[in-house]
Amino acid sequence: MSLLSQLVGTFFMFLGFIGLLAGTFLYRMKQEDLGKMYMSVTMMGGGEMSDAPMVRFLTRLRGNDSLKKQWALQVLIGGILLAIVGAWLA
Repeated sequence: MSLLSQLVGTFFMFLGFIGLLAGTFLYRMKQEDLGKMYMSVTMMGGGEMSDAPMVRFLTRLRGNDSLKKQWALQVLIGGILLAIVGAWLA
């Protein structure tokens, strides 16, 4: 059981680190970059609006800076908490 908890803890720490990086990246991202991501995602679908979750997410974020910062802080805090839980397990 000890080896399994160490492996799960290491995995959680890795996921927490990825969440920490993603939250920091999203927090520092400019609105122009979000617009470029939105355009590239919609143009991959042939120019028509798809119903994919990523497109809906980018549609909500690209013009709303306060929502972008709120999501970024949630991802950042979630990553930190996940890394702490992983360290506790390992």
